[in-house]
Amino acid sequence: MIITVIILGILALFIFMIFTISLRARFIFDTEKSNMYMTLFWLPPLFKAVMEIIDTKPVLTVTVLNKRLLSKTLKSKKQHFDTQIINKVNPQEFVINAYYGFRDPFSTGITTGLLGAISSLVDIATVRHCPDFTASKDYIYVDASAKINLGNALIKLLRT
Repeated sequence: MIITVIILGILALFIFMIFTISLRARFIFDTEKSNMYMTLFWLPPLFKAVMEIIDTKPVLTVTVLNKRLLSKTLKSKKQHFDTQIINKVNPQEFVINAYYGFRDPFSTGITTGLLGAISSLVDIATVRHCPDFTASKDYIYVDASAKINLGNALIKLLRT
């Protein structure tokens, strides 16, 4: 009987933590190193998931308590990204840091204007962009982060 109460207490605590402690998401896109990956953290080092592009294929690695639980190459059944998932997940404290530069200063200026216009239309907490008008080579580096309420996101995703 006591073991059942302890297990139910741990389960209730876990459910409470899912709804109160936010999942942190971080997305990195770097053209110089040809990196693109997304990392999800929840109570580090308890849970960490990394999705990265290796040899043009997405690879998902899940780590629980610093032990690799899963590493799998994902196969897409859909040919397009569902943009509605961002609205369902409803990220909070969304911050984008963008560093970019093109050999042509005109292209850098146009990109700066477009980012300014887009950031005013989209609900993003902070957009920091650092254009390099004197770049000797083309590069883009984007570092985006957000907090996601895991419990609410799971409920919204399961309803659809």
